[in-house]
Amino acid sequence: MASQTLSWNKIIKKPLTQKEISSIYTALAEASDQTVALVLGTMLERLLEYAIASRMVQMKHRAYRGIFDGGFLQGFEAKTKIGYALGLYGLRTWEEIDSRP
Repeated sequence: MASQTLSWNKIIKKPLTQKEISSIYTALAEASDQTVALVLGTMLERLLEYAIASRMVQMKHRAYRGIFDGGFLQGFEAKTKIGYALGLYGLRTWEEIDSRP
């Protein structure tokens, strides 16, 4: 079973295959609520980053990382706002995922 274990770095830095996503969901069925929230929240943020990037011009890795890692789209809230502005989802969805209390 160890061969199916995904590293945390793989989950947060690389696009996951459908098989890997299914494996994560299966593992989360037995996880604590805190673990489920952390893992799925991280996956949502990464998928949102990929969706935003798909609407951008192609750029070098350094420029991309300058926008998302330490740049103006580093945080989850910024990504949710720009996702809404790009039309990736509607107002209701944005309000549901808005990270502000």
